[in-house]
Amino acid sequence: APLPNPQPTVLSAIRSSLAEATSIATIFAPRVITYAGADATSDVLLSPEVRAAKVLHIATHGYFNKTTPDIVGLVTSGGFLGFTELFSTPFSARLVIVSGCETMRGKDYTGWGVRSLADGFLSQGAGSVIGTLWSVSDAATAALMDSFYRKLHRGAGSSAALQAAQRELLASRRFSDPYYWAGVALASSNRGYDLGKL
Repeated sequence: APLPNPQPTVLSAIRSSLAEATSIATIFAPRVITYAGADATSDVLLSPEVRAAKVLHIATHGYFNKTTPDIVGLVTSGGFLGFTELFSTPFSARLVIVSGCETMRGKDYTGWGVRSLADGFLSQGAGSVIGTLWSVSDAATAALMDSFYRKLHRGAGSSAALQAAQRELLASRRFSDPYYWAGVALASSNRGYDLGKL
C-alpha cells in the first residue's frame, strides 16, 4: 500500500528563513555557502559537500504528524525528503541545526529511542544537533539563531551559545514567553562537541 503523502497541499513560505541565511552568511563570511529558494533542493542536501560541512544549517519545514509518527522528514524545493533517503549515507558535520517545526519529534521505539530528524543526524555521524520540540515562531527562531551564531562566532560552545541566546530572548520584550525559545533543544553524541569552539 502506498504511504500517505506527508506534505500538506499548500505550505506557507518561511519568511524569516532568508533572514537566517543572510545573518549566518554575514557573521561567518566568507566561509559560508548558501542554498536558498529554488536552489535548496533535495539533491543539494544529499550531496557529499553539504554532508561534510563543519556546520550545517537547514531552515525549512520539518514534518511530523502524531497519526503517522514513523514518517518524518524535511521539505525542500524539490519536494519531501524522508528519513530513509536523508540518512542513507553519513554526515560528518560537527553541528547540524534543523530550524523548522518539530524536528526532534518522531516515533518512540522502545529500546531504541525516538526516530526523529535529530536522531537521524546523530546516528549518521553528526556531532550535535539543534532542533525543535514543537511548532515554532518563524520570527522568534530567526532572532534566536542570529543571537546563537553571534555567540558561537565569539568562541562559545554550541551548548553555551544556545543557552545564552535563549536567555536573551527571555529578557526581550517581544519573545519572552517560553513558547518562543524553550522548544529549541540540543542533542549530542559527544559532550565535547558542545563545549569547545567550532
